[in-house]
Amino acid sequence: MKSIACGLIAMCLLPLSVAAGSVTSYGPVYSSNKSSIEKGGGCISGSIGDAIPGNRQASIYFVSEENTEHLRRSAYFGYADGKAHDDFLPGISTFTMCLKPGRYRIYGLATDIIYNKNLVNIPFEVEKGKHVYIGSFVLYGYSRNPDCPEATADVYAGFRDEFSRDLPHLKIPEGTSPIQVEKQLIDPKAGAPYFVTCNQ
Repeated sequence: MKSIACGLIAMCLLPLSVAAGSVTSYGPVYSSNKSSIEKGGGCISGSIGDAIPGNRQASIYFVSEENTEHLRRSAYFGYADGKAHDDFLPGISTFTMCLKPGRYRIYGLATDIIYNKNLVNIPFEVEKGKHVYIGSFVLYGYSRNPDCPEATADVYAGFRDEFSRDLPHLKIPEGTSPIQVEKQLIDPKAGAPYFVTCNQ
């Protein structure tokens, strides 16, 4: 993938609207990635959090494989700081997105004032009729953590498997049940140094 263009950076740093914990966007209307299970789509879930003091927003961006050269068609899941929250833990909320079947790539993350300077390529797949858990993401940044030498970036997402913890709090799409959620974790190594597993 190419480096982030100025136009994309501006889009990534647009303020998120105040929301109760997790926030999601399926991309622009002309190329939305949204599709319900009833209409042949599949769903992804996980949890998202923000551990950066004073930060108001934390977002993880992804794009369909066919749009990797058109990042303005990106979607995201994130966490926004508001007066009311749907947090189940302080600073952490779950998200669920139902998407068109196909291959997708997580390529970056952003906070109020900082983003990853180089694109990463973390693949995941959405399958028709399936609901999968892809992991838990908490954003950290602005200072080095001596307990996590792997985290060399100014902003990064600590990734972990919290399937058992998160499952009771997931938003379950209509027509499915929690017992149908499968665990298909993303590979954080593909997102180094912006996605790491040592800050747990």
